[in-house]
Amino acid sequence: MLGRGACGEVKLAFENGSCQKVALKIIEKKAFSVGGTIKKNMDKAVMEEVKILKALNYSCIIKTEDVFETDARLFITLEYGISESPTAQA
Repeated sequence: MLGRGACGEVKLAFENGSCQKVALKIIEKKAFSVGGTIKKNMDKAVMEEVKILKALNYSCIIKTEDVFETDARLFITLEYGISESPTAQA
């Protein structure tokens, strides 16, 4: 596991075919629910944000590669990058 947040976690994964490392963000949809019912407006807002992230193409922003979902989870495939400390770049 690479990280964990309020809605889910990020795991190291590998692209099918190329075996290239990617970060897989797994978001539990129940985090966006009230009484077991997923808030449709929240689901829509998350998907809109993903759409915006996929459109971004800047070297300083991790690229969003792909998105897929099940009834229970949203999966976001992200470019895998290891950040270096500023002193390591000097």
